[in-house]
Amino acid sequence: MGIPNPLTARYKKAQKLGKRAEWLASFWLRLKFYRILARNWKSPYGEVDIIALKGRQLVIIEVKMRAHAGFIDHTILNRQKERLMRAALQYQQNHSQYKDYSIRFDALLISSSFLSHIKNAWWSDR
Repeated sequence: MGIPNPLTARYKKAQKLGKRAEWLASFWLRLKFYRILARNWKSPYGEVDIIALKGRQLVIIEVKMRAHAGFIDHTILNRQKERLMRAALQYQQNHSQYKDYSIRFDALLISSSFLSHIKNAWWSDR
């Protein structure tokens, strides 16, 4: 028996919290009449938390959960936005039925005291 690794325990706790946040986000989006196409979709560019349809828009949603609300919206870095843009284009290429749909990038921010859905959190001119 080895010594427990606190980093592994912290990572597992973060993963569990993330899964709970994504479930809550999916549930909330369904209540708002979004059609969930994929959760945790993996591409060569990385993972997309939620891919949904709203009308003729393919909505790429990044879910963030924090214990406190302060500065939660600043947790999506520029490199992560670029990765999500590339992944969205990859999803659209892989699913030709959505090739003519516009792509929108949203953030769904969850804390212990609120849930905030930021539509068009960032955009791509591609």
